[in-house]
Amino acid sequence: MFHGLYQKKQQHQDAEICDTFGWPPMYRFRLPDEHVSAPQNFDFEIGLESQPSRSLTMAQIKAMPTSTEMRLIASRFGWAYRANWSCITFQTLFSLFSNPNMYEWVQMTSLNHQRMIIRRDQLSQWRLIYACNNQPLTPLYGGPLWMHNFDHYVEYGFNHIQSLKLLQTTPDIPSNASCKHSWFHAETLGYKLSDDDCRIAAGTYYAIHEEKLVELGHLGKKL
Repeated sequence: MFHGLYQKKQQHQDAEICDTFGWPPMYRFRLPDEHVSAPQNFDFEIGLESQPSRSLTMAQIKAMPTSTEMRLIASRFGWAYRANWSCITFQTLFSLFSNPNMYEWVQMTSLNHQRMIIRRDQLSQWRLIYACNNQPLTPLYGGPLWMHNFDHYVEYGFNHIQSLKLLQTTPDIPSNASCKHSWFHAETLGYKLSDDDCRIAAGTYYAIHEEKLVELGHLGKKL
């Protein structure tokens, strides 16, 4: 049944937007028009708190040490998709700073002004993804830059990353944030943001790339 519903939904999306990578879109909010009509003009800003930021074009980002990882992504809605993801590690980005170890926190801001804050030492498993199967990520799929941890469900990724800023002091996080002492996420989908909820659980998923149901273990490992 899921396969039939997925095919029907996918056909409808293809007809409307003509923009698909074979996995359900990640679009959540309207982006500023200039980033939809001219994504090639996108600049990624990096910097330190209380100091001017510097801008990197996508060409400059791709000229840095990057990697292509064959990894599986999975959704809380029961689908999974394996592909080649072109990405950059945060360790590579931090190498642009002379003293990143002085800064305990990292703040990411999206093109639609959402915010995520995380400890710098918790970013080793996260990636900034800019392409899927050698095709640039479009805004509909979280592009131009999508921040994701492959051990987590896609719903906990962070879309449309525009800037990164290193913070030396404890960030000003709203007092009602559920994880103010570890990390802060925009919580746009209403999910509880604990590690147990974020991480891919063992179970049966519809593998879109194989067009069949498969059993996955913890963190999306194929059984």
